[in-house]
Amino acid sequence: MPRLALFLLGPPRLERDGVPLRFDTRKILALVAYLAVSRLRNEGAGSTRETLVALLWPEMEPSRARAILRRNLSLLRSALEGEGLAVDGQMVGIDPQADLWLDVAEFQRLVRAWEGHAHPREEVCPRCLEDLEAAAALYRGDFMAGYGLRDSAAYDDWQFFQAEELRRDLASALERLARGHSARGIQDAALLHARRWLSLDPLHEPAHRLLMELYARDGQRSAALRQYQECARILEVELGLGPSPETTALYEEIRTRPAAEPGPPPALVPETRAARPARHNLPAQPTPFVGRRGEMAEIHHLLNDPGCRLLTLLGPGGIGKTRLALQVAAELAEASPPGYRHGVFFVSLAPFETADAVVSAVAEALGYSFHTDAEGRIRAAPRAQLLDYVRQRQLLLVLDNFEHLLADGSDSLGFLTGLLAAAPGVKLLVTSRASLKVQGEHVYPLAGLRVPPELPARAAVADAEEPLHGYSAVELFLQGARQVRPGFEMGDVDLPHVAHICRLVEGMPLGLLLAAAWIEVLTPAEIAAEIQRSLDFLETGLRDVPERQRSIRAVFDHSWRLLDEREREVFAALSVFRRGFTREAAWEVCGAELRDLMSLVTKSLVIAPIPGRYELHELLRQYAAERLDQVAERGQAVRDIHSAYYCAELERWAAKLRGEGQQQAMRELDLEMENGRAAWHWAVTRRHVAHLARAVDGIWLYHTWRLRHEEGEAAIGPAATSLEGMDSAEARRLRARLLILWSHFHVEMGRKRAALRAARQGTRLLRDLEEEGHDVRNELALAVIHRARLERYFDPDPLRAKRSYEEAVARYEEVGDRWGLARALAYLGWIAEHLGQYDKARRLCERSRAIRQQLGDRRGMADAMVSLGVICWVQGHLDEAEGLLRESLGIFRELDDWSRVAHAIKSLGEVLVRRGQFEDGLAMLESSSAIYDDLGQSYGVAILILFLAEARAHLGRYDEAREDALRGATITHENKHRWGEGFALLTNGMVALVRGNGPDALATLQGAADIFSEIKHPENRAWVLGPLGLAALRASNPALAQQSVLQALQTGVGLGAFMAVMYALPAAALLLAEEGAVERAVEVYACASRYGFVANSRWFHDVVERSLAAHVARLPAETAAAARARGQSRDWKDMAASLLPDF
Repeated sequence: MPRLALFLLGPPRLERDGVPLRFDTRKILALVAYLAVSRLRNEGAGSTRETLVALLWPEMEPSRARAILRRNLSLLRSALEGEGLAVDGQMVGIDPQADLWLDVAEFQRLVRAWEGHAHPREEVCPRCLEDLEAAAALYRGDFMAGYGLRDSAAYDDWQFFQAEELRRDLASALERLARGHSARGIQDAALLHARRWLSLDPLHEPAHRLLMELYARDGQRSAALRQYQECARILEVELGLGPSPETTALYEEIRTRPAAEPGPPPALVPETRAARPARHNLPAQPTPFVGRRGEMAEIHHLLNDPGCRLLTLLGPGGIGKTRLALQVAAELAEASPPGYRHGVFFVSLAPFETADAVVSAVAEALGYSFHTDAEGRIRAAPRAQLLDYVRQRQLLLVLDNFEHLLADGSDSLGFLTGLLAAAPGVKLLVTSRASLKVQGEHVYPLAGLRVPPELPARAAVADAEEPLHGYSAVELFLQGARQVRPGFEMGDVDLPHVAHICRLVEGMPLGLLLAAAWIEVLTPAEIAAEIQRSLDFLETGLRDVPERQRSIRAVFDHSWRLLDEREREVFAALSVFRRGFTREAAWEVCGAELRDLMSLVTKSLVIAPIPGRYELHELLRQYAAERLDQVAERGQAVRDIHSAYYCAELERWAAKLRGEGQQQAMRELDLEMENGRAAWHWAVTRRHVAHLARAVDGIWLYHTWRLRHEEGEAAIGPAATSLEGMDSAEARRLRARLLILWSHFHVEMGRKRAALRAARQGTRLLRDLEEEGHDVRNELALAVIHRARLERYFDPDPLRAKRSYEEAVARYEEVGDRWGLARALAYLGWIAEHLGQYDKARRLCERSRAIRQQLGDRRGMADAMVSLGVICWVQGHLDEAEGLLRESLGIFRELDDWSRVAHAIKSLGEVLVRRGQFEDGLAMLESSSAIYDDLGQSYGVAILILFLAEARAHLGRYDEAREDALRGATITHENKHRWGEGFALLTNGMVALVRGNGPDALATLQGAADIFSEIKHPENRAWVLGPLGLAALRASNPALAQQSVLQALQTGVGLGAFMAVMYALPAAALLLAEEGAVERAVEVYACASRYGFVANSRWFHDVVERSLAAHVARLPAETAAAARARGQSRDWKDMAASLLPDF
């Protein structure tokens, strides 16, 4: 089995070891397809980056497109674990040695295999048949079906031409298969392949002629003549032409041909020969059927099961049960051979109320007349006559709309069970809003059509996992829209709103068609808004639509009338839930017992999508909510209970998020947060202080963890505002907490003024309460730690944040809040690391991790591990750092915390870069950047861009490094992030230095050093001083060069900062060589080259090593070798310390 398998015939997919790979953008799979097919067509040649950029991103600014291509190549390389791709400078292709299986290559090999056989093409030998059958089976669909790129006409053109070539190959294969099987007397197989050939192009007369010949040869002369008539019809409709003389001559020859000789014995003749379509009475449908291919296949499978004789399609009104049943019935009626020899018949039961009426309706559908005596009276009971009539028949009866016949007093179920007992050849396909609940019933619950998932607000339509047009709900909406507005097309502006409509009605076909009918006067955006406002919007004025289907309300009113009083009460009360609920919640909030839920499930008003969880269709929920509000007191009472229940649950979940059970709590919150928000907003509206106080931490923690800052702000802000003016101490205490958390979300969204204003208001409230004698120590601890966070984000001086974090530590220790204490310790450790106090930072982070471990807080433990890992790599303990970071990454993935996953991957990428594994580190950093980008974290992306720029500089990709550094500088400057501005200047200075622009490099690197001095970041300042010394040397300023290198070495030795020394040692070596101490210079550079960061760096090679080589050439070889040996035997710290006296 090949390691990699690429399937392009049909919807494309890429597998590795049999597992499909998923990518965050469609362009990656499009890129793989292009490279793989190009290798096939061009015998291994790759493509230039410029070609790929022009093909995939033709409208995008080139530098941005190149950056996206780099990221996509990195993500692809990571997904393939280094296999498959060949990237060599500007050339990109599929590795010729890659273990890659491509279905297109295999298909074309099989189609052309006859060329190796010893016969002309016209002949079809048994080996040909075997190869061609395999090729036809491999062709699952057209080339990359459904996978166009809307923003690249060039790619679509390339895809079109590939598809056309492969369709021609398939047509050739199918023709040869049909002729080969026919020559061997296997007419059913020949006909099958000939029909498929014709389906590729219904206007292709040679395919029509072959089918005519095959039908005639098989003794089906009438079918052959009908094929000619179909050919003539389609040519006239499509082209305004008649058949060619050759086709007409064949028709005349078959028409006048003498009757065929009797065929071989039946055992040798396939059963399918000359089979007639089954009789039916199915009503013609005015529109093509849309979607439901999976459901239809499952229903066919059930009906083919001898043990399934009664199949009920179950679903609420408007879900499309009738239309689906008719489509299944139509396919069965036209099947050859027929599965039901005596026909497929449809019976609409909507007008009937009694069993006797049902008997008469079935008889009428079958065309059966009851026997009467001479005076016209029915001789025997109609039911008995009908059962006797169908006893020996093979029939499928489609009984539509059975639910109203389930009422007490109707014997319709008795008729059905009697029918099944009397007629073993009869099967029943029933549509109903409620299960029949009889022995032998198979139930098939029907949901809505496939709807597009909600895309992030920033995502473009083209970034969706599959085209929005490909969803059956969108397709049906488009079909309905074109009925009232012919020629209607959905542009990119309309598509997201149409997708929203589909989600609002949850794919309900009736809702989609009623919504689409408004396209004549409203835009899709306006239609979506109207649906959200009122159910009454979804109605039609068409006179040929049954009254009970002219509006969603009429459909639901019909279901409501079929409920008893208890069912109505429970159904209405369940409307307070959002996006589902558990059995326990239904009992606590609505008093609904299991039997109540199951009763509503069987009547298709409630569904159970997963065990233990229940949901209402959103349109049904709106309808039920209206029914609940018809008694205002009842509606308020149920919502009060719902709010109290979920506010208590939010409190419970918050406790678990701080300790053991985080993973389970987050899973439950992901399922229940819509209920949590509804409960929260109701409590805000009612100003239920106690409920809000219980729920506030759950709302804060969930939205923070899931990076849903806008939603969190939208919940917390109105709550804080609603409590303004309330005088009780508890209300003021809660408002203060809400204001501080409101400030937290403002910070996350970069709103400095709003964050400061809310924090000050909250702190002032707490001070007032404290002066009044209230114990607000817990709230003050939260205020202090948040104040420190504000200072950390918006104040370049870290010492102010340090003092606030120290105060927070003291306050949390005083109140005994260990989770808050661990959090404050972790932040204080971060500040210590920033200030170069590594031993202190390690102690603080270790203490934080120990507390988190005692609490069972795995997320907090992993956070501490990341901090410890960063401290380790800063000090050069790279193995320990990598171990800590990989362990933390495993925990974050287990918790499904993708923001933290991105952070851990970023830190791992940094470690790999510090090891000198620049390509691997680059891939890690790009993977982290992609996750941050998906999460909408522009700040995270900006920081990653800066690390990417540094890594690319060391790989010698100087243009890309400069592009990234400039982009990162722009973003960090806009966000007033001084550290980012300094790091961007470092990379820009390094690029200027390698290009020989000494004055520019000197000024740029001096600017970086000044910024790091300003923000009191000694380690990063020391990084800069090494390259700054080199720039000063280039600018003929040896005094500044010596001073810079000396300060870098002093800081590196004093702090134990690995990277400061790594940048300083090569600069020191070149400075020594320039001063004539060449042997010492060789020793120093040899020590630095022990470490991959220097040894594998193209930048150090271009800037230092080349210049150093000219000096080393003047040394005797033995002297140079001895110096290298001495250098390679020394540790970086030892070497750096030994250099201090030299400078």
